[in-house]
Amino acid sequence: MSLRVNPSFETRTARVKGISFHPTRSWVLASLHNGKIQLWDMRTRTLLHVYEGHKGPVRSVQFHPDRPIFVSGGDDTMIIVWSYTSHRETCRLTGHMDYVRTVQFHPTEPWIISSSDDRTIRIWNWMSRQCILILPGHEHYVMSAFFHPKANIPLVVSASLDQTVRVWDISGLKERGEGVVKFLIDGHQLGVNWAVFHPNQQYIATASDDKTVRLWKYNDTRVWEVCCLRGHSSIVSCVQFMPHCDVLISNSEDRTVKLWDITKRTLISSYRRERDRFWNIGIHPNGNVIGCGHDSGMIIFKLNEQRIPIIKTDDRLYYLCRGAIRVFEFAGKKDSGLINLPKRSNAGINEYIGNLVIDENRKYLIVCYPKQNSHDLYNISNGKESTGIPVKGGYCVRLKQGYAAFDKGASTISIRKYDGSVIRSITLTERPERMVKGPYLGSVVFGTKEEAIIFDIESQKVIKVVKMKALKRVVSGGAYGEYCGLIGKRQVVILNNKMEVVCKNNEVAKVKSGVFFGETMFYTTTSHLKYILPNGEGGVIKQLESVMYLADARPPKMYLVNREGQLKLLTINPNEYLFKLNVFSKDYSTLVSMVEQRDVIGQYVVGYLRNKGLPEIALQCVRDPQIRADLSLKCLDLESAFDACKQLDSPLMWKSLGNAAMISGHQEYADKAYQKTQDATRASYLYVSCGAMEKLDKIMKVTEKWGDFDAHFTCSTLSGNKVQIVKSLFDAGQMKLSYLAAKKHGLEELAEKIALEIKNQGNQLPTIPQNNKPIPFACQPTNHLLVIKSWPTVV
Repeated sequence: MSLRVNPSFETRTARVKGISFHPTRSWVLASLHNGKIQLWDMRTRTLLHVYEGHKGPVRSVQFHPDRPIFVSGGDDTMIIVWSYTSHRETCRLTGHMDYVRTVQFHPTEPWIISSSDDRTIRIWNWMSRQCILILPGHEHYVMSAFFHPKANIPLVVSASLDQTVRVWDISGLKERGEGVVKFLIDGHQLGVNWAVFHPNQQYIATASDDKTVRLWKYNDTRVWEVCCLRGHSSIVSCVQFMPHCDVLISNSEDRTVKLWDITKRTLISSYRRERDRFWNIGIHPNGNVIGCGHDSGMIIFKLNEQRIPIIKTDDRLYYLCRGAIRVFEFAGKKDSGLINLPKRSNAGINEYIGNLVIDENRKYLIVCYPKQNSHDLYNISNGKESTGIPVKGGYCVRLKQGYAAFDKGASTISIRKYDGSVIRSITLTERPERMVKGPYLGSVVFGTKEEAIIFDIESQKVIKVVKMKALKRVVSGGAYGEYCGLIGKRQVVILNNKMEVVCKNNEVAKVKSGVFFGETMFYTTTSHLKYILPNGEGGVIKQLESVMYLADARPPKMYLVNREGQLKLLTINPNEYLFKLNVFSKDYSTLVSMVEQRDVIGQYVVGYLRNKGLPEIALQCVRDPQIRADLSLKCLDLESAFDACKQLDSPLMWKSLGNAAMISGHQEYADKAYQKTQDATRASYLYVSCGAMEKLDKIMKVTEKWGDFDAHFTCSTLSGNKVQIVKSLFDAGQMKLSYLAAKKHGLEELAEKIALEIKNQGNQLPTIPQNNKPIPFACQPTNHLLVIKSWPTVV
């Protein structure tokens, strides 16, 4: 086991003096030396809120176990209770005369305990806002004071710079309002900075200026020293017990955090920063996450990996839960234990299990331990618990015959039978970090820092190299196994059966797990359940309250496992992903059915269908006339467009309808649109092209009545009416042109009248060419035998 830094979360702020984890949410509070309190979300790595109310450093902070409040204490002698729902102060508790060092809620009672440099310990009722007990006795600053973690044990432990630790009995607090010293511990040679109870055993741990961490055991009558842990080179600031294992963690001004095995009294591991001193330790209630405050912020540690290994067969699900392999049967919804795994590491902490492998006949189960570069082989055919056979190789993959085990140290693959014997070995030229199952049986995928290498075991050839950082696992899917998904640290890549990359999706948050259902890949990040299709379309299905690992997808039912190894059934609304899937697979009948049944609604659906070239389907889920008009015109559904335009009665929409009607060859809708917009010019062209000469003559008269000279001239020209051509020019004030037109077309009587009018205005007649022979009319229309309403077109 090793203490490792979670690289996904570290803050850079002022000095952090206090840390507290929320019992259920992924939140952490950090109290700063500059007087602020920060609320962070560890999963999304975002700062949620900053609380300001203290004047001076805030030395301690803690969430309430089950209420939406937290408490803080600082150098301004104030104890403040905050509501994190309203982000306001609930109350202030005053009474201390000097710095407040620590504050803590009682597990069940409405009490807060505080320690102060005024040499007292105080217990407050935060509901009545009264101090209900003062515990004097220390002769120097009281650096810490805490209730016992178990509510039924009425004990308090305090540490002081007077070199003593005191255990107080507060069983008389409710009845008599008093507390007495039960034990006085004086084994340290310098001041004591921290003292804390073990949550489950009768131990007390203390940290001191004498550079030591001491472990004490107590019973009803006495306390005695168990061991003295030496290793720090400066003042030890804080010490805490891990709740679910025999581990003690301490930090110091020597810039180190150390992990101790309290059963063997030995140092397990150490973490060091070059410039920052450590001041405080916060332990998450689940016991695996540790936060440490230092001079320039806060850093999160983990004792070991938290991912739950899961493997699914056709009708069963195998997964890890609290040190045991369990099996869930889908048919009967039966969940039962299969194997209790031995503890293979120090201090009672289970070693990280990378993955599980089960053979085709479900007779053998392989449990892989990548950090120890080994795996255990279990025979589960008789239904009884068996002892695992240790075999070398920390990564295993099932093959057609036997399985492949990857020895990272030697960079070799050994093909083994299920009794552990070696069939043959393959030496690799590369030195990959890990090996996971491949896209098809008989293949594996190696992960390096920058690549995922698909390797065929039989031919011993590289099939495909995909650029991908930190490959984690591979999942297969599709109706016939035609897709596979590569899951990286923050990336999802889908390949087809030709090993071609069909889509990639980069995530901001870490990708935790993934499974296929048909052509859809479902996956979880630290905060969301998502999906992605082979065309790259995807989305968010649901926000997750905690980190979950997908075990199986059978929409609308999703099977997930949390970090405690608990199998959860989540019911989702699959309409969004089914909608996009039907568009991708071109299943238009199902798509139309979804739209008609109102399974998918909203502007996003309309826009999505329109962008995908399916406006006729989008039209069925829209009631707004403007949107219906736009969609109808796009898909040339002129009947629906005409109805929408009648509701809107907008000149712009009538014009658009006319243009669409001309493109599609529906002259009756074009005629109606031009009549609504009084667009005589376009209407005249429409009539002459369709041979509707009666309508052309009619609109020619209308334009004359309107005084629209341009339209009148156009209609006259297209109809071949020479008299109306001359008249339209005359009415437009173009007398000389009308005179020339009359003379050219042989309208002598009309020409004389126009000539007289020109002379009366004092103008000269225009010169007429010598050849005064009448010319044929250039725009004489053809006589149509049939006037058609619409004509077929290819759009």
